[in-house]
Amino acid sequence: MSVLDWAGKLSTEFGIYDVELTAEFWEKHARKVRRKLARDKCPRESFGSFELLKFLSSGSFGSVFKVRMKRNRKVFAMKVQPKRLIVRKEAQKYAIQEKRIFAAVDFEFIVKLFYAFKDNANLFLVMELFENGDLSLLLKHEKKLTEWRAKLYAGQLVLVIEYLHRARIVFRDLKPPNILIADDGYLKLTDFGLATVFHGSTYTLCGSPPYMAPEILRRQQYGPGVDWWALGIIVYEMLHGQLPFRCPGNEGTVLERLILTAPLEFRGGLDRTAEDFISKLLEREDSRRLGSLHRGADDVLDHEWLWEVDFDLLYAKKYQIPVSKRLRYLQERGHYEAIHFDPKDYFPHEFQDF
Repeated sequence: MSVLDWAGKLSTEFGIYDVELTAEFWEKHARKVRRKLARDKCPRESFGSFELLKFLSSGSFGSVFKVRMKRNRKVFAMKVQPKRLIVRKEAQKYAIQEKRIFAAVDFEFIVKLFYAFKDNANLFLVMELFENGDLSLLLKHEKKLTEWRAKLYAGQLVLVIEYLHRARIVFRDLKPPNILIADDGYLKLTDFGLATVFHGSTYTLCGSPPYMAPEILRRQQYGPGVDWWALGIIVYEMLHGQLPFRCPGNEGTVLERLILTAPLEFRGGLDRTAEDFISKLLEREDSRRLGSLHRGADDVLDHEWLWEVDFDLLYAKKYQIPVSKRLRYLQERGHYEAIHFDPKDYFPHEFQDF
């Protein structure tokens, strides 16, 4: 077999491109997102329209369940966020912003949101269901990926980042646990809890420490470049099986110092172009970082390390990417939290825009 083997060989049945990723393609999608952001609408349902099937996972702001809609028997993932917990963490703005942005985006490599609604006690997001684990679990299971598979994954993430940035959205929390693996082996970005619509720059300190860009840690103004930095961390992790900047327990001040000052070191055997790609994404000065230059995402798409990837074919899912069904049995579920209901809404004003 050639290089296009088990890790991602081309389908022989594609014939011609289904779509070309031209400037017009991106601008059309960006306009659509901006219109939906302005309307801020999402179909609503009620909790009674669904039956719970099983608990999937839990996070900082709630739990995710597998559910089935009663009227059509379709299966979804339902994210349940208790209002009390959100208010206690002063995260109302992020919960409302997540719904608004999540409802506006519609892209091949992003989880689709179908319904958003609330009751007296909780906020609900009903979305596509994927049970093959995430990139974090895959890396934990396989340690590191082949370079070709890493290119296909990186290529999808580049397309997602370009899609979001064209619509003036910065994701701000790009990391393996937020990158799900679909049944066809392709990636699906999820969890827009820290995403924001940007107008110039922001100062907000947020993100997951190992993937946070230097400008965030320095408490400086920052913009879309933070997503390109996170991509560089992920590509390094996929190829090396570990983070480029790490310390025991990833303790805050020590990790922060490493991200800001430690030299970027590569193990032997890595392709020269891969090292160059990662190094340019992990440029500590945002103004010189790959993706943040004059040509934006085009500089990333045109980098030599990605020359083998045809992005039109990748968007059309014409590459075959392996998927391990075993991953769904290796997932760490987290702590199960029962869904609580209140006879009265104790936060009638905080979530009016949800």
